[in-house]
Amino acid sequence: MQRKRPMVGILPRSLLWSATLVVVVCSSVEAAAAAPDNPFRQRARRAPIAQSLPVTVASLKPLAVKPISLRPLAPKPATLRPVSMKTPDPVPLLAVISLADQRITVHNGNGQVAESRVSSGQSGYRTPTGLFSIIQKNKYHESNIYDGAPMPYMQRLTWSGIALHEGNLPGYPASHGCIRLPGSFAQQLWGMTKIGVRVVVSPQRTVPQPL
Repeated sequence: MQRKRPMVGILPRSLLWSATLVVVVCSSVEAAAAAPDNPFRQRARRAPIAQSLPVTVASLKPLAVKPISLRPLAPKPATLRPVSMKTPDPVPLLAVISLADQRITVHNGNGQVAESRVSSGQSGYRTPTGLFSIIQKNKYHESNIYDGAPMPYMQRLTWSGIALHEGNLPGYPASHGCIRLPGSFAQQLWGMTKIGVRVVVSPQRTVPQPL
């Protein structure tokens, strides 16, 4: 029985085809690189960059400097604005009401400037005493408590219904707590006061003293 000899030095057919393909591809690449229209070859054959010429001091030209003409600035005339002077506040007033005397006196920094008789709250409606401020003024006011009773030249001292206003003066306390004034004096006092003026209601006669 004959034995088959092993095939030595013979490559498989697939390996031969692969080797042949590699040789063909390499030949094509070398041929393309050697072609005259190859852009890579043309780039490699570009002319070398020319060397820059040496620069000497003699070859430098000075720059021509244009003279600058300076014009003096014309000063602008200063505009003076008038200063507004505030009128000083008048000397504050102080009204003092004496329930025992049934009188009112008005004072400023120079002393007493006005005086009048009044009618304060009757028994059961006594006018409260203390230091008050005028918190509301109404020339034509009607009572919100007593059926719209007229209270001309009303100057409110409390929000509970105590005020100075024009009213009847029988010569004794007759109001429901307010301080009634004669008509002419009520109008005069209305023009003298403003919101915030202090009013002192004292049981006895009180005279303000300067500090």
